[in-house]
Amino acid sequence: MQKSSEIKLSNKVIIIKYNLGSLLKLERTLGHSINAMFAMPLAEYMDRLNIDFAAAAIVCGAPSDLRLKTEDALNIIQQFCDEGGNLDEIYNTIVKAILATGLFTKGVAVEAPASPESNK
Repeated sequence: MQKSSEIKLSNKVIIIKYNLGSLLKLERTLGHSINAMFAMPLAEYMDRLNIDFAAAAIVCGAPSDLRLKTEDALNIIQQFCDEGGNLDEIYNTIVKAILATGLFTKGVAVEAPASPESNK
């Protein structure tokens, strides 16, 4: 199952989608399991939600035709924050897109609900 979330910027919308392949790439980039991250105590989980995580998640989750590099992802994050967003909104968007795959939750995957944060 592959569902998407959006990072909305003033001049474009970045669609973030994950499937097994893009999550494998993300895990390899981060050097740890996404599933293990979700199972961590809250303090450790929050420590893993950092700029490295956000940049890697954007690169791995963005459409391959964009050919994003880490620097591009950092520019997206910076622009989002410059336009009034914050890092927590980026993290929430990414985590919702990962959970929307249905790979980490029991039952059928459902489209991630639109969040006010992603409408910046």
